[in-house]
Amino acid sequence: MIGLYPTSGASDDWASSRWYGDKKLNKVHGYTLEFGYPTNFYPTAEEYVQNIIDTNAGFMEFILTADDVGLEG
Repeated sequence: MIGLYPTSGASDDWASSRWYGDKKLNKVHGYTLEFGYPTNFYPTAEEYVQNIIDTNAGFMEFILTADDVGLEG
């Protein structure tokens, strides 16, 4: 079973926190994706390419929807 694990200090945390410190800066909406299997945290090159192929349509739909809707702060 794979579960969530505590973490902090990732680049998306830093980018988001800048806006809370200075509202004149652009607000960043970020997220982190991880690929891999329970026994292989770092996928092989072949697995990585297959992950990208499997997920690109979803990423493109997400980006196009975000552009249509807009992300006002």
